[in-house]
Amino acid sequence: MVREVYPSWEQSKAYNNANSTLGPGSYQYLVLADTLFTPPGSTPVGPNLDNSYSKANTIARRSESSVWSIDANNRGTPQWVNPDGSTPTTFQFIQGSSMYMGGDPAAYFAKYPAGGTLTAYNLTFMPGSS
Repeated sequence: MVREVYPSWEQSKAYNNANSTLGPGSYQYLVLADTLFTPPGSTPVGPNLDNSYSKANTIARRSESSVWSIDANNRGTPQWVNPDGSTPTTFQFIQGSSMYMGGDPAAYFAKYPAGGTLTAYNLTFMPGSS
């Protein structure tokens, strides 16, 4: 089996979302997936199947790839850009064994409580040695 290779790791609008807008009061959420490159600061591209989440679920979803900023301690902070160009605070949380991101974890939990409590997480990038 040949695995498709994507050059970026991104956030993709998830299965149950009505739109691609995150923010206070919004239960919309994102998943981590492989995707093709999108320029920094771009709004979500698609909907298309050019990301691993959409291909796995056969549902075309919007995605962004240039969403990460890395601080001096190699901590990754995601920044989703809404379709209108606004940049909401992008929270990272785990529910059960799944990693998500969204604009309002409490609104997400109110919509999807069955998966259990939410736990915040941070990604730390480990630079390779040469």
